[in-house]
Amino acid sequence: MILSRGSEVVNYFENFPSDIKAIGLNFSGGADSAFTFYCLLKTINDKKYNTKVYPMHGVDVHWPDHKSWEKAQEVYQWVVAKFPLLVEQDQVGPVSVFPFNKTKDVNKITFLEPILVYMKRRYGIIDTIFSDTQGMPHSPRPTDDASSLLHLQRSTPIRYPIAHVNKSFIAYQYKKLGIEELSNITVSCVTNLTPPCKECWWCKERKWAFGTYDGAVD
Repeated sequence: MILSRGSEVVNYFENFPSDIKAIGLNFSGGADSAFTFYCLLKTINDKKYNTKVYPMHGVDVHWPDHKSWEKAQEVYQWVVAKFPLLVEQDQVGPVSVFPFNKTKDVNKITFLEPILVYMKRRYGIIDTIFSDTQGMPHSPRPTDDASSLLHLQRSTPIRYPIAHVNKSFIAYQYKKLGIEELSNITVSCVTNLTPPCKECWWCKERKWAFGTYDGAVD
């Protein structure tokens, strides 16, 4: 499964190794992680691999009414419904939910490392995938980029299959694969509210790439 647009190519899924028995996925429920989840399951399904996927969702506890896990679960259910054989063969783990607090002066490594160590010990996870993409032109992502997480390689190898492309590439692939319905149930807005705020960086990136905000809102 090679993803391309002009000279841009993502070949991670095409080259996905057959000997990985368990892999973790940082699963926010946003457009990038939902797309990665879909591509990962499609690859395992089409190639008839025995790999099991474990989605991991972080809940930002400083938002008192933040129920991001509910949207992540909705996205999860949409994707797994497309691959009933993998579900039947118990190759898709449930969404594991972990709390964190973005208001604290810590970086991703501080709260991610013990989580990855735990998932490795419990489920035998070999690799973990992060679905980070590049930012908009002249507007980088406001959080840690992929290079800042290399420290975590000491506990669990980290993979960034779409880190070299931006969200407009992902939006193009949603349309090309005919899964735009999936993109419309994902959540980019930092508030996780309906309708989206339209003001945060994540809303602006979503609008720039897809032409609409969360839920296909203009």
